[in-house]
Amino acid sequence: MKILFIDDDINILKSYKRIITSSEIDADFVDNPSNFYEYLNSDNYDLVIMDIAMKDINGLDLLSEMKDKGIDLNVILLTGLKDTAIQQIGKELGAIEILEKPISREMLLKTINKYRE
Repeated sequence: MKILFIDDDINILKSYKRIITSSEIDADFVDNPSNFYEYLNSDNYDLVIMDIAMKDINGLDLLSEMKDKGIDLNVILLTGLKDTAIQQIGKELGAIEILEKPISREMLLKTINKYRE
């Protein structure tokens, strides 16, 4: 399984990288959501895990663009927002999970393992 993590907070990405590296999961980490398509074109991913609230483009807009372009990937959205309307929009756009931040190591790995092929 190959995962693409997208979050504009480099410290968050570093924490995910520590968790993933210790679990021997193949992953790439993107701190600029504008570079998302470069990664998609260069590799095959089974899962995308991204934050909703990012500066350049939010995760909901990115998920909507993916859908519009026919990019069919499993997407897990992460949010620090308690807004159920935003979470509902994420589900309507096709997110397979929406997890609230901060997310524990155990919850992140449990969720990833749930979607392993």
